[in-house]
Amino acid sequence: MVWYLVIAGAVIALAFAAARGKNSIWGGATIGVVVGVVLDAFGPGFDWWTVAKSAAVGALIGLVADLAGSLSDRLAASKHAVIQPEPTDEEKKEAAIRRAYAATEGQEVSDDIQKLLNKLD
Repeated sequence: MVWYLVIAGAVIALAFAAARGKNSIWGGATIGVVVGVVLDAFGPGFDWWTVAKSAAVGALIGLVADLAGSLSDRLAASKHAVIQPEPTDEEKKEAAIRRAYAATEGQEVSDDIQKLLNKLD
């Protein structure tokens, strides 16, 4: 009875994934079929039920991988996903010097500023 529920869940997952083309759900089902055929080939007789079970388990593992990827994408897109580190004092000074230099583009630059810029490069 449990295997009927597992296979039904896999069929539903494959049906929803069919419109999206290649994805981890179909990949998991494909690997499951290959594993099932290999297991049955070395067993004491060939049973398609084993192939169906392994394909269903593979599809459900692919569904978990697909959901994990979707969750990761959603978290990465949120504004709280990445916290930028506070710049160091040296980085702040360097950025200020570069902004000052960019503001004076095409103008004479004092020797002191030129020395600072040479140190940065």
